[in-house]
Amino acid sequence: MPFDDVLPALRAAADALDRDRVAELCGAFIAEVVAAPEPPPVATARAVLSTLRRKRFFAPMGRVADALLQAGQDDPQVHRQYAQALLDQHLLSAAQHVLERLAADAADPAEEAEALGLLGRVFKQRYLDASAPHLERVQAALRRAVATYHAAYQRNPDAHLWHGINAAALVARAARDGVPLDGGPDPAALAGSLLGTLRAKRATLEERGEELPAFDLATAMEAALALGEAEQALLWARRYTACSDAEAFELASTERQLREVWGLTAVSPLLSLIRAALLARELGHVTLQRGEARGPSEERLPSGQTLELVLGAQAYQTLRWYRQGLECARSVARIETDTGAGIGTGFLLSGEALAGPFAGHSCLLLTNSHVVSGDPATRDALRPDEAFATFEATDGGTTRYRVAQLLAESPPGELDFAVLTLEEAPALPPCAIARALPRTDGTRRLYVIGHPHGRTLSFSLQDNVFLGFDERFLHYRSPTDPGSSGSPVFNGAWEAVGLHHAGYTRVRRLDGQPGEYAANEGIRLSAILAALEATP
Repeated sequence: MPFDDVLPALRAAADALDRDRVAELCGAFIAEVVAAPEPPPVATARAVLSTLRRKRFFAPMGRVADALLQAGQDDPQVHRQYAQALLDQHLLSAAQHVLERLAADAADPAEEAEALGLLGRVFKQRYLDASAPHLERVQAALRRAVATYHAAYQRNPDAHLWHGINAAALVARAARDGVPLDGGPDPAALAGSLLGTLRAKRATLEERGEELPAFDLATAMEAALALGEAEQALLWARRYTACSDAEAFELASTERQLREVWGLTAVSPLLSLIRAALLARELGHVTLQRGEARGPSEERLPSGQTLELVLGAQAYQTLRWYRQGLECARSVARIETDTGAGIGTGFLLSGEALAGPFAGHSCLLLTNSHVVSGDPATRDALRPDEAFATFEATDGGTTRYRVAQLLAESPPGELDFAVLTLEEAPALPPCAIARALPRTDGTRRLYVIGHPHGRTLSFSLQDNVFLGFDERFLHYRSPTDPGSSGSPVFNGAWEAVGLHHAGYTRVRRLDGQPGEYAANEGIRLSAILAALEATP
């Protein structure tokens, strides 16, 4: 496919979140890059990578950037976008290598600042992802992140605002965690300076009928949060989420920052608003009903009016629906080792829902037997006395429980489930169980909440069509990764229908058609319940 023909088709596929079409077009573009005597024009290369980044297609973005670099495209932005793709796939060492060279060689101060900002995130992510944050090398990463962000900010305080708010946020995080820093800025003073700069900049733009760009609005929101100005933070957040250039990439970055650095939980109105806007970019349309995520009085809507974000052609969901999903997320746990390494997911069900010999238990944890098992033949599974369950979306922050007992299990080759008790019953709502499955008409969706790669709690909301089922299994396209094993699979009413356990590039179709397809697979809860009813 000629270079000029790829970009419009790729933009359309990315906007539709059509993963298969995006992969196909990227493959065609890479083939053209490899075969052409010269690399494509810089403008085309930048536009292709920017399109992929905007909708967070990081894996194909990395492959395209790598092909461009191999073809001799030595543009600094291509190098930076390559590092961005590596970073968002958690290939931190590889990203660091690219960024350090880019920052050292940059002739353009703006490109140097971008490279330093991403390098700051490499060090920040090393600290945030660490299972042992008390180690000196981990705390050194946090200190280096603060120093890198702050140095970039000081080079141009009027322009490098997002570097400044990252420095302030990480200093505040270090204080909460008790990590000593080698100096560093005063977070309140820095946040106040940033907010003053942004208010003045906004006033100037308003005179021309313009608004601050997305990342400036997000920076103002964080600065207000750092100063303890909750109402102002929510006001800036509403401006940010309504901003036309706040795409999935920007909103996901903000959601991660609020959750991982500032420690906001699912009950936070600020985090709920950002997550709802991110969901809108990924599903198509969110309606904020009057009174939901409301800000200060001057921002309230006139009587009878609703605020709408219409951002695509796919089916819409309300903020109330999204909050129901957040409520379900409270019952989802990361299954981890005693050192905090995540190896899977589990979720709470009531003993009454399981009935039979389990009815006397107020709360039970369901996961896969290939995650936790008492059978020595299941070699890679944790033994019950080695396993812990950490709930991330609780009202009071993260809570961790030791697994007490394995009550029942089915081998990985059969129904692949394990029913566990915890040493203490969590005061959390168990998942509701659906009475029936949705129709498999190509329009119904299934949603997965879990801990992909053993990392933070995440929602699978893209490309999640319900494909088919039989008496034991469900097939769906909802994205999952290692670590998602044991996740609950929900219908559109946030009722659990399955237990995720596997994914296949080729598997026998369950939609009534001959042949095979690529699908993720869950165990039907109805099959698990039937097996448990027969348990002595």
